[in-house]
Amino acid sequence: MPNQSSRVAAIDIARGLSVVCVVIGHVAMGLFDSGALPRDGALGVAYDVTHVFRVPAIAFVAGLFIPRALARHGGPRYLADRALLLGWLYLVWTAVQTVVEVATNPIRNTPRPVDLSLLMVWTPAAQLYFLPALWLSTAVTVLLLGRRQGVAKLAGLGVATAISLAAWGWRPPIVGIDSLGLVVFVALGAAVGLPRMSTAAHGHPAWWVAVTFAAGGLFASAWSSGARGPLDPSTLDLLGRTAGMAAVLCGIVVTIGIAVLVASLPVLGASLERIGRLTLPVFLAHIVFAAGARIVLQVIDVPPGIVLVVASVVGVAGPVVLARVAPLTRLGWLFDRPRSGRTTVTTTAQRPLTADR
Repeated sequence: MPNQSSRVAAIDIARGLSVVCVVIGHVAMGLFDSGALPRDGALGVAYDVTHVFRVPAIAFVAGLFIPRALARHGGPRYLADRALLLGWLYLVWTAVQTVVEVATNPIRNTPRPVDLSLLMVWTPAAQLYFLPALWLSTAVTVLLLGRRQGVAKLAGLGVATAISLAAWGWRPPIVGIDSLGLVVFVALGAAVGLPRMSTAAHGHPAWWVAVTFAAGGLFASAWSSGARGPLDPSTLDLLGRTAGMAAVLCGIVVTIGIAVLVASLPVLGASLERIGRLTLPVFLAHIVFAAGARIVLQVIDVPPGIVLVVASVVGVAGPVVLARVAPLTRLGWLFDRPRSGRTTVTTTAQRPLTADR
């Protein structure tokens, strides 16, 4: 039986892969919007493909930790703590990104209007939509699944599936409800649970190679037929939404399969594992670092391919460094809410953006 740390490694790598894809995707969009790279080129296709499942994969991994958190804290306390933390981070980083966007208006692709819209905190800014969406999906999962087993758990998953299908591609600009399509993936993660996922991750590598290729083939077939993810604005019919959900599930399997296989590569596996354990700061701060690097490099006329690589590296490395130094420079509030009587900033800043608190 593998030890606990080796079990968790593949899961950390999976969320590390997902958040790296998020960073690269945002850098790519900046290059598309500035006209530096064609939207219909190979990079645009890669962006569209990974956009289908990269955030749902993070949501699924978050769900894996919910049963353990419920056993430790109980539903009400756990949800209250998550609401305070994610709400605090949402407001803090909305303010940070707003200040940075306004300050860089002269060199931005799309200047941010300086008007009352700056106070519309109920309209998510860039990646920050995921914080309230994660809390709402977690709350729905706790309500529907809780600690239920058997038929009751399956019924809860059925309701979560119906919610996601109904909201698939629906993106109203209101925090929380703009990403209801993610609910089923958080719920599925909770239904699977960390122990089962850890055990599965230690299946024979040949088995994972076969599963990964099979899931990749099914994903390619669904995607080429028009299937899209829950965060791609669309008006698909029920069949199209079901195909999209199947495509996302295949993409999640591919992500985990790659993570399992990469775990055997010492340097790459260890690097992605460390990034995965710092999903929270990378997810929160990468826009500031990556966009800043991209803008500077484009101003000095660096070739787009180099801009993509360098800005993506900065978008990952910058938040990782900030997470390390924040507790030492009175900036811990960037990654943790204020707490009376104790300091937990260091450990919280190093936690991934999941339910494992």
